[in-house]
Amino acid sequence: MSPAITRTDTSPPRSTWRVKPLRIALALGVAFLTGEAAVRIAANFLPGVRYLSTVRVKSRARRHTSLESFLKAQTTHLIPHRNWHNYYNNSLGFNDAEFEFPKPPGRYRIVALGDSFCYSMAPYPDAVQTLVEKQLDRRCGRDLDLLNAGISATGTWEYRTLFDLMLPIWQPDAVVLHFYLGNDGPDLFKHGNDLPLREEPAFHSAFLTYVRNAVKLMRSREALPSSPAERGHHTRGAKIGGKIVDPALPPMTDQNPEFSGPVFSVEAFRKIMGNELGRFYVPEEGVDRDWGPIIRILDETRRAAESAGVRFLIVLYPSQLQVYPDFRREMLAAVTAQREYRTLAERIDPMGPNRYLLDWCARSGTECYDLTPFLSREAQQQPRPLYIERDGHWNILGNRLAADGEAEFLERELCLH
Repeated sequence: MSPAITRTDTSPPRSTWRVKPLRIALALGVAFLTGEAAVRIAANFLPGVRYLSTVRVKSRARRHTSLESFLKAQTTHLIPHRNWHNYYNNSLGFNDAEFEFPKPPGRYRIVALGDSFCYSMAPYPDAVQTLVEKQLDRRCGRDLDLLNAGISATGTWEYRTLFDLMLPIWQPDAVVLHFYLGNDGPDLFKHGNDLPLREEPAFHSAFLTYVRNAVKLMRSREALPSSPAERGHHTRGAKIGGKIVDPALPPMTDQNPEFSGPVFSVEAFRKIMGNELGRFYVPEEGVDRDWGPIIRILDETRRAAESAGVRFLIVLYPSQLQVYPDFRREMLAAVTAQREYRTLAERIDPMGPNRYLLDWCARSGTECYDLTPFLSREAQQQPRPLYIERDGHWNILGNRLAADGEAEFLERELCLH
């Protein structure tokens, strides 16, 4: 009789199968918490990490008690003495020469508020506010300066906050608020705006936000050649705002990849333009409701300026969609091919935000200047583009022409009165 064959069960005990998922979950949890801690710590020291871990995350409106506190909170975009196209930003991080404090006796001071158009994608000598200051200095025949306080990725709420905090320190005689028509106004298609939330937002993961935005950034931007200006050798002297980094490098032109483009991928740029087109949509109802919070901020700023004896002016900066009708039609066709925007084309008015703001300016007695007609005429006469391809910002030529139009307006308002 042959011996019985005993089968050996090689499968792991049931308890092992229960423990294994727990171990995986624990490992993932530890990895997540480690990544979260690493990103939050790195964000305190690295502006790039801070930007990618917070961009597109709406947060509660933070009340700043000092100018220093506000500027510190903007260090994602305000990087002191950054090499910006071979010229240093100033010690506060603005694309300008160093601000002089206290204001010299007898000097007429203008402060320019705005977003990346005001800050300018161009190097310091070619930035729109630098050129405006030079023209006013020549035309006005008085001791004056213009402080470029433009900060990228900001809007009307930040303009108002900066106005309040800088007023007693910078002591301006005039403040010019630059309203970008492409995204400073409300999105009338989706009935939203870029103002901070009124209530405390739910917790957001800095780590997951960083990963998501980093992946989007890699997919959305074209691989531009490295600019010699960013590789320039720093001069041995002190880093001073508005001074050149490497004098051996040639001046930048619109032939450089940064200003010729394309910058964003086709898909990413269409999303940007879809967001801007929503500003030119005319809904059947709700226009006043959507514009209400923006207008209140502008009106508060105007009244605060009047109370302080400061001239308050507004300059409207146009979107590429307004300056180039053929481009607008092209983008509208591409954007409305997506289900999200399929009804957008039915009610587009490219001059809708302009009329709404100019009407408020007339009713409130605010001096406003719309740069859209001027740049539209110039664009028709220029064989070269005024905007960076697949980016939406002015190139160097666009900055120069915008400065011509704005300086003519400010000369009438600030020099001849």
